Amino acid sequence: MNNDQDLAEKREEVRRTILALKEKTPTTLVLNLFGRWFPKWILEHGLFYWLLQIILINAVIILPGLVLSLILGEMGKWQGLISSWIVAIELAIYGLIIAHSLFRLVFNEIANRVILHITALQDLSVLVTVCRSSGLYFYAFVLLGLVLWSVWTFVGYSIAGVEVGIGLGYMVILEGCLIGIDLHVVFWMMLLSIRLKTFKFELNSFIPASSEVISNLTDILNKIIYFTGAYFAVQTLFVALGFFGH
Repeated sequence: MNNDQDLAEKREEVRRTILALKEKTPTTLVLNLFGRWFPKWILEHGLFYWLLQIILINAVIILPGLVLSLILGEMGKWQGLISSWIVAIELAIYGLIIAHSLFRLVFNEIANRVILHITALQDLSVLVTVCRSSGLYFYAFVLLGLVLWSVWTFVGYSIAGVEVGIGLGYMVILEGCLIGIDLHVVFWMMLLSIRLKTFKFELNSFIPASSEVISNLTDILNKIIYFTGAYFAVQTLFVALGFFGH
């Protein structure tokens, strides 16, 4: 009886901890940098919240780049690429929103649909550690995205004989940081999946495959696939429409 009570108490403690950690994920911290300037009447994660987030992130990336290009007389060098780069930036912001939504969804699903089926106290402690590690290597991935995207862009345009310039270079760097955030989320989701496979769950003794936790974990995996697929579907659409044909 004491063991069952200890397990129930531990599950509730871990559930509350994970729901609290949901508000401290890297994407939440990034969006909070902009959200702190919003009027108090705007509901977090409501329609106006996301519209303002998109406008402010665009402003931080695009406006300084355009101003630098105008001041330095670089607009003529990449004027034909403006539409492609605007779309590329919007896709990077879309990726950030998808990553943030996926983080929150997975944390909610684990807290409310998975924890109650974990049977080992040690696994519950490990789960908290994994969720706390959602920020693990965050800055390393941001730097990785920055470097990979910058090298790909600068080398590609250099081969094509296009001079990037400081204004566009500024936008390339910030877009690379957003791409790095997306890569980090994929890395953490893979880490979580690997860990979940090692946990002991409460299964249906007659037909383990029909257990509720199996259904819940499958549902979480499907949602991860749907969110990821939604991003690449939109990206593929713009590529097919010829926005990156230059």
